[in-house]
Amino acid sequence: MVLSDEDITKFQILCKSEFGIEISKEDAYEKGSKLLKLVSTVYKPMTEEEYEQLQKINQTKTMGMDVYGIKPLNEGGEYFRHNVWAWRPLWTLITYTCENILSEEDIKMGHYNSGHIISNEKALKIADTLDKTLLEKDKYPFEDEDAEWHEWFWENSVKSFIKFCRNSGGFRIF
Repeated sequence: MVLSDEDITKFQILCKSEFGIEISKEDAYEKGSKLLKLVSTVYKPMTEEEYEQLQKINQTKTMGMDVYGIKPLNEGGEYFRHNVWAWRPLWTLITYTCENILSEEDIKMGHYNSGHIISNEKALKIADTLDKTLLEKDKYPFEDEDAEWHEWFWENSVKSFIKFCRNSGGFRIF
């Protein structure tokens, strides 16, 4: 990419104002060209879909787990999110009831925002197991006695995650 004299002068002014150094036109041309090459190499415009996904994430103010479908069948399999306080009991229930489905690594990495992948086969088995678990939910007592939270957990959290698993095509946990 060729820099104009005006671009070189602007780059010299920028170096002086931001870094307090004066550079020659030759150095400004060389460094400016390298900077442009770097930016053109790493910069990738965001698609509208990526932008909308980012906006969904940014709308939530709490830290949490963002779970993305790998090959979603529909909107219900695209994205699932819980704050850290709701994700932990859900993932703990999953690891307890699905220990024969998940590997030790799956169980461990489900607690981290690392992008760990759960295959479609495992996601479908998790959904089936959670469906059965809903029928026997009284077998899984919680330490506290907050009945309202328990009802929300089973009716919203677990059921929503079942729907997500069935439609996600596998998922990544961030």
